[in-house]
Amino acid sequence: MILSIMLFLIKASLIIIGVWLFVRLILGRDTKFRRKRIIINSGIAIAFLLPMLTAGSSVHSTATPSETTDPTITIPAISIPIYMTSRDEPQISATSPDFVTIGLVCYATIAGLLIMRLFIRILSVAVLSHRCLKESSGSTTIFRIADSDSGPFSFFSRVYAGERTVLSPEMLRHEEAHITQWHSADIVVSELLTAILWLNPIAWLLRREIRDNLEFLADEASIESSDRISYQYSLLNSCLSSPEATLCTNFNVSSIKKRIRMINRISTTSHGRWIYLIAAPLLIIAVAVGCAAPKEENSSPAEIITATDETTPSPESIGSVEEAESGPIQSAVSESSLKVTETMLINEDMAPSFPGGISVFLQYLGEHLEYPQSAIDDKVSGTVIVSFVVTPDGSVKDVHVIDSVRKDLDDAAIAVIKKSPKWKPAPSGKDSEPLNIPIKFRLPKQ
Repeated sequence: MILSIMLFLIKASLIIIGVWLFVRLILGRDTKFRRKRIIINSGIAIAFLLPMLTAGSSVHSTATPSETTDPTITIPAISIPIYMTSRDEPQISATSPDFVTIGLVCYATIAGLLIMRLFIRILSVAVLSHRCLKESSGSTTIFRIADSDSGPFSFFSRVYAGERTVLSPEMLRHEEAHITQWHSADIVVSELLTAILWLNPIAWLLRREIRDNLEFLADEASIESSDRISYQYSLLNSCLSSPEATLCTNFNVSSIKKRIRMINRISTTSHGRWIYLIAAPLLIIAVAVGCAAPKEENSSPAEIITATDETTPSPESIGSVEEAESGPIQSAVSESSLKVTETMLINEDMAPSFPGGISVFLQYLGEHLEYPQSAIDDKVSGTVIVSFVVTPDGSVKDVHVIDSVRKDLDDAAIAVIKKSPKWKPAPSGKDSEPLNIPIKFRLPKQ
């Protein structure tokens, strides 16, 4: 799960970087603002949807057709060490903080706070509407902010302005352009972009590109029905208004100089064909990045998927073995391990599942599976394969060994399965197919 989230963030960030580079290097001086808006929004959609659609592509089939005759369930491999200490020596914990998980939690916390701030700002605009005086100007309703001379701004279908602010026709047309073209939706998307990818500086730069392009679009719509020179004077006069409302699309922005330069720029000729020729390979690269997944050897389209992973529970969950007569051991901590591996049917919906997922089942094994002391004394190791069936009420039955090593190891493996909490039964409402769990008892090398 953690790896999937990290891969999603990395892939989304790489695609966003590609979108920003394309916009800056290829479309930087382009006056086809609608086309630029479509490309930016399409790039953001690809950045977030593609990694999610390909999240499960890293699991590959590794079984041969002959292995599909026995239905089994996949459980990632777990390595459970036994820590041996002397009677007088305190037990040493080999666990360490999971810095990856801690970092991801911190990242998610900051992202959550940024998203919360966004919704608070949206709510504040909604509350502001109920405190404003309504004024009609043609087909547009203006919400006047009491005792304020703030410049005009719009949010979705509403135009806001200070009660003492004089709105010129150019200003009003500008805000109406924001409303009719649904620019506020782009603003909200850009805020979500920077909230989720807040650590990526390119996401913040792309947010600025989005805002600038929306202003260019509104300027373009405004000068179609007004004098270009008088409109530029209106822009300059608006600079003296109060600071901009950063969530909303507004007439007063910090990039007035850039906007005036764009207004006076001669419209670029249509280079749509070669721009799309450049965009096509970049889109292919984005798809490749989104679909990229670690490859595994010997993959084949068999019916069974295998997966491996290793986790090391804390010594407290295993217990310790004392050697009173031999005195202190040379190494305070040495490892013996019990290794659980399995295979899983592709159609997981038809198989039983453990409440909380496989990680919870592995935690249960780590807390209850014990390496028999008699086997440790005799230096016996090997793999015990235990088979069991999940009943319609979630309990396990028919627990038995199908591949034995010796009785004490067999009994330890059977005991931990019999004590298993109830599973979520198969949707069929019948007993599941036999589930086979290989448990490998391994002693440390001498």
